[in-house]
Amino acid sequence: MEIDSENYSLLCKNIAQYSNVIPLKKALWGTDGYVRISTPTAEPWAFQVVETEKDDPAAIEAISLGQILTENGEKIFSLLKIDIEGAEIDVLQSNTSNWIDNTKTIAIELHDRFRPGCTAALDRLLSGRQYNEKQPGEHRIINFL
Repeated sequence: MEIDSENYSLLCKNIAQYSNVIPLKKALWGTDGYVRISTPTAEPWAFQVVETEKDDPAAIEAISLGQILTENGEKIFSLLKIDIEGAEIDVLQSNTSNWIDNTKTIAIELHDRFRPGCTAALDRLLSGRQYNEKQPGEHRIINFL
């Protein structure tokens, strides 16, 4: 999933040989809707987004994790990698019941420096669930048991 056109083209090129990988030119968000880039002068790998309306000229379609599963006829995420520059708080605080129990592993980079509360949102989501965790670098790797 990618919102930047150049990054999306590179994504498509990199996954061309994998028929089981489906690229989406959409933004990951807590709900289905629309976002816009709030940091347009940032490097494309550092874009941040905010919610907007469909009629905003800069609107980008946004999709929730539950909807990704539904639209693609999938039942599980084997590996869910989230590195979305602070928008993870919106994903982690929205309706998680339609995807969290269908996720085997999450690799997530948290961006509390952009949006305070990202780590707390993940910790709330993990509360009461059985998992192993490691953090070999920027990403927390959570394997559900």
